Amino acid sequence: MTKTKHSFAVLILSLLFLSTLSGCGGESSSSSSGGSKSSTVKLTIINEQGNVLQGSVTVLDKNKKEILAVALDGTSPYALTINSEVTYPLLISVSPDPKVYDYYNQPLKAILAGSLAEKLRVSVKSTSAVEYIESQLGGVFSKENIGKASLATMTPDYRPARSYKGGMAKISGK
Repeated sequence: MTKTKHSFAVLILSLLFLSTLSGCGGESSSSSSGGSKSSTVKLTIINEQGNVLQGSVTVLDKNKKEILAVALDGTSPYALTINSEVTYPLLISVSPDPKVYDYYNQPLKAILAGSLAEKLRVSVKSTSAVEYIESQLGGVFSKENIGKASLATMTPDYRPARSYKGGMAKISGK
């Protein structure tokens, strides 16, 4: 009798858990956020030279319509305020100021999947994930494609200058 009550409790908890997951997954990333207030996302923008503090930020919604264009204000992380009525996911594009970043001034991109995100890192790695979606997955920024691109581009933002053949002692010169 105790075993029956236990399995019934597990079944009820499983159903509650699944209903919670299905209730919070779809709406926040594929439709508008639904509230009347805006959200703030802290952008950390990094290129090969370091933190990008000067330049411009452009935000496109799911339909690739420009919803925001602002200039960076020299702070890191940059606080980006997003209107609550936008359609997620958002494509964040940063153009470093070529006067400040003479060599590393290529645009950087990242995807903001939903309204719950508080921080976003825009870097060479996030740019390669966006470019993978655009070139290999038809340019559709769905949850599935974001996941596939993340897995396909899981490499560090940097590469070691030397081979690891000799182990760490050989690399450090000891």
